[in-house]
Amino acid sequence: MLISFVVPVYNVEPYLSACLDSILNQGLDKDDFEIIIVEDCSTDGSLQICKDYSCKYENIILIENDKNIGLGLTRNKGMECARGEYIHFVDSDDYLFPNSIQELLSLDLIKQSPDIIWFEYSSTTNIPRGVNKIIYKGKYNDYCDPGLSFSVWKYWFKRSFLIKNNLYFTDHKTAEDAIFTFSTLSLNPFIIVVSTIIYYYRQRDGQMTANNDISYVNCLFEVVNVIKNKSTDKNLSSLYIRELFKDIICHFYRSQRTLKECIQFRNNLKEHTLLYNTIIKRGPWYLQLSRVPLLLYFYLKIKNILL
Repeated sequence: MLISFVVPVYNVEPYLSACLDSILNQGLDKDDFEIIIVEDCSTDGSLQICKDYSCKYENIILIENDKNIGLGLTRNKGMECARGEYIHFVDSDDYLFPNSIQELLSLDLIKQSPDIIWFEYSSTTNIPRGVNKIIYKGKYNDYCDPGLSFSVWKYWFKRSFLIKNNLYFTDHKTAEDAIFTFSTLSLNPFIIVVSTIIYYYRQRDGQMTANNDISYVNCLFEVVNVIKNKSTDKNLSSLYIRELFKDIICHFYRSQRTLKECIQFRNNLKEHTLLYNTIIKRGPWYLQLSRVPLLLYFYLKIKNILL
């Protein structure tokens, strides 16, 4: 079997059918792929949709969690069940563009047995077609990466490579894919990067990992620290931490009310603003990111991350 699509499901009733149909209608022979749905105790009609599809299609496997365990551990259950040579983790509110898998396979990648196949995605349906070529093949450490992404749905992972290196998701409630992808790339796998746009990423409220309060930001910082501790390559670690801090900044803008309630610096704001403006001009790299919010600086001070 060529590919196992692992689809974690939680409260995605309006989007789930489109996701599953997009995989089923890629023109693949049913013996070449499987869809492993792992249902994480949804409270809407998602489970019934999963049951309907698994009854209708023999290459769809449904796993029902006994309790809600979160995205990372849910993906692990799907990965453990997978039989394909490659695994693609597909979020259940996203979908694959029509015929995109056939375009990918036309590049004759599989016989080269890469550890990772790295493709493109879009958040708009108005995309140019016909852009389908190999950009790079070789070891990851030799790749000049113009657009690092730690989202696991952007890759096909060779299953034997994951098993050999004991690669699984952590139970962090957010950014668990950052740790997984970082851990995988830090092993310097053989990768093939292609220009093919395969994946449609839907940006919406209420996603499985969506959480705009301060606990979300706390978790992101915890993930940063895990990556720092796991790092064996300083440059690779730095790239990933940059991307995580960008994500953190976005969520700080959404979390300001909650954050203000717990900031010990809310008094003497003018004084601390001046201090912030002085430090950011000569501070470490993560303060050089564009328009780092003042609240982020305060939070970093509280967490003793600033030097």
